Amino acid sequence: MGTVTLRFAEKADAGMMMAIYAPFVLETTATWETAVPPRPEFEARMERCSADGLPWLVAEEDGALLGYAYAARFGRRAGYAWDVEVSVYLSEDAHGRHIGTALYGALLALVSRRGISTAMRSSQRATLPAKNSIKPWALSRPPGWSAADIKWASG
Repeated sequence: MGTVTLRFAEKADAGMMMAIYAPFVLETTATWETAVPPRPEFEARMERCSADGLPWLVAEEDGALLGYAYAARFGRRAGYAWDVEVSVYLSEDAHGRHIGTALYGALLALVSRRGISTAMRSSQRATLPAKNSIKPWALSRPPGWSAADIKWASG
């Protein structure tokens, strides 16, 4: 195994990200989708996030993508201006290597610096601290826990 690096995603990464995403769509209910989106739609999602100033990150090892994470606006109404939905998807090779933790840590740190106050993931919500001091180690805890830095709540 080589060194895993995190970097901002590029449009050229879309194909590899779609390959990671496809099993989640086709074999689980985690994505809320019933078909893998076509590449133009996938790229359009990346562009919408970028236009909103929100990041897409990838974890890469020896030229292969192991996973990706992104933040997207939670809603378009003014009241949601400081809320995002966050997602992380990992390839089978990335499981158990703390790559998801690293991606979430980097993603939450970036959106926190942008002034985002709430990051939601599926049925969970993380309230980011006003002091913008995310501690990535906290992300390895299971859902449902509370700490000074991030509070997870079902809902």
